[in-house]
Amino acid sequence: MASRSSWGKARKLKSGMYQASHLNPLGKRVNAPETFRTKKMAQVWLAEQQTLIAQGKWAPTQQSQTEMFKDFAERHIQLQTSGKGKALHGSTKALYTRLLNNDLKDFHELEVPSVTSKNVEEWWLGKSSSGKLTTASKAYKLLHATMNRALADGIISTNPCRVRGAHTATTGKDLYLPTVEEVGVLALTIVPELKAAIVLASYGGLRFGEWTALTREDVELIQSKDGSFFRVRVTKAFSKIGNRIELGDTKSKAGVREIDLSSQLTPLIAEHLISYAGQGKTGLLFTTSTNAPISHHYFIKRFNNAKTLTGLRELTPHALRHFGATEKVRLGINFADLRKWLGDSTNHAALGYVHAAPNQDSHLREMPISSTLFTNMEARLSAK
Repeated sequence: MASRSSWGKARKLKSGMYQASHLNPLGKRVNAPETFRTKKMAQVWLAEQQTLIAQGKWAPTQQSQTEMFKDFAERHIQLQTSGKGKALHGSTKALYTRLLNNDLKDFHELEVPSVTSKNVEEWWLGKSSSGKLTTASKAYKLLHATMNRALADGIISTNPCRVRGAHTATTGKDLYLPTVEEVGVLALTIVPELKAAIVLASYGGLRFGEWTALTREDVELIQSKDGSFFRVRVTKAFSKIGNRIELGDTKSKAGVREIDLSSQLTPLIAEHLISYAGQGKTGLLFTTSTNAPISHHYFIKRFNNAKTLTGLRELTPHALRHFGATEKVRLGINFADLRKWLGDSTNHAALGYVHAAPNQDSHLREMPISSTLFTNMEARLSAK
C-alpha cells in the first residue's frame, strides 16, 4: 500500500521510525499502537488492517498508554544531549528538573497529546506577567524541547509551543558592573577567608563552581623575569545536584583552561594559601570551618553581608566575572583569547560578558594617532 494513500499512511518520524495510520470504518483516522523500524513493516501492518476491515473483523486496537507530561519530561531530561551529542552536565539536568517541578506544574497532570497551543499560551501569559521573564523563557525552552521529542516519537503531530518571542524573552534588568575600586572594597570587606575568592572571580573570571573546586595542586607559583605570578588550572567544578554538592567536569570542554593572574595579586594569593587553604596537594583552597566545600548558600550569605556594608546593593556574584571580562577587553585582549579566558564554548556566550566600562570616556577618547598627521602643524597655524 502506498504511503501516500488517502486511506493509509506511513510517515517517517524524526527518530527514524515509521508511524502508520489509516481511516477506520467510520472515517476517523487512527494510529498504529506502536511505531515501526522500516517503512515496509508499517505498510504490512496497514495491509493487515485493510484486510480485517474488508472481512468485517476489524476492531479498534488498544493504543499504548500515553505518558503524563511530567513523566515524559523527566525522561526527556535524562535522554537529552548537548549540541555535540554528549550527555547534559549534572548542573544543567538539575536546572531543568527545578524548572519542571516549579515552573511547569500546570502541565504535570496532562497527557502529552493533551498539551495544546491554548494551554501553552495561557501558561505563558501567567508566567510572563509575574515579572520573571528570564526564568519563564528558560521554562518555555524546556517545554518546547520536550514537545519536540514527543513530535519526533510520533506521539503528537505538531509542537503546540508557538509563542512568538518566548525563546528570547528576558527580564531586562541591567547588570550592575562594579568599578576597580568597588571590587577592591568588596574584597576587603568580605570575611578574610573569602577575599581570594572575590579576586579569583573578578581577576580570574572563574565561575562559582570552578573556584570552589580548586585545590593546592591547581595553583602554581611561576617565576618570570617580570616577577612571580600564580597560574590557576581549572579542570573540574562543583555542582549542586538536588541537596548534594558533587565534584564533576567543568560546564563544557572549553572550561578546562589555565589562567595567569596578575603579579600584583601574588602576595594576596600566597597569604590565602598560608592562612586558609586546606592541607596537602588535594586540600581545597576554600572550605567551611568544618572543612566542607563552600556551598552557594554559605557564600551568598557572606557576599550579601559584604555588599550591604559597602553600599553595593545591586551587585551580584556573577557580575564579578563580567567585570573581569570587561577589564580584559579594555586592556586590549582579542576576542579569541577572551573566550579562552572565560572558558566559554561559544562566541555568543563570551560576548555576553563584555560591557561598556564605567568612567572610561578619556580612555576611549584618547586613541593612538600618528604624529605624521601633525607635521608642520605649528607652521601652518602661524601662517593663518
